[in-house]
Amino acid sequence: MKLEIEQVTNGYVIKYDDELDDGTVVKKRNVVADSNNLEFDDDQVEKQSFLNLVYEIQELFGVFTSKHNSVNIEYELINKDGEKLDRDTLEVVKE
Repeated sequence: MKLEIEQVTNGYVIKYDDELDDGTVVKKRNVVADSNNLEFDDDQVEKQSFLNLVYEIQELFGVFTSKHNSVNIEYELINKDGEKLDRDTLEVVKE
C-alpha cells in the first residue's frame, strides 16, 4: 500500500488507492482533523494531531493491538514532567 500524506492547516489528509474484492481500485481520502478544543495551545494541538495520524496509518496497514498479542505497539503523549496524558483530553492519566 502506498500512502500520500499532506499536512494542511487543520490537520492531515491521507490519500491512497484501495483495491476492492473484485479488483476495482477506488481512490480514498482520510482526513485527520486537528482538535477544535479551544483550551489547547498550538503545540498541544499539533502533537495530538500527529499522534492521531500515526494511529490512522497503523489502522490502514492493519496493525492492531490486543491483550492476546505477545507484542504490541503503544504511543503516548506525555507532559514536561513525564506524566502520561489522555489522548483526547490531554489530562494527566491517573494510574
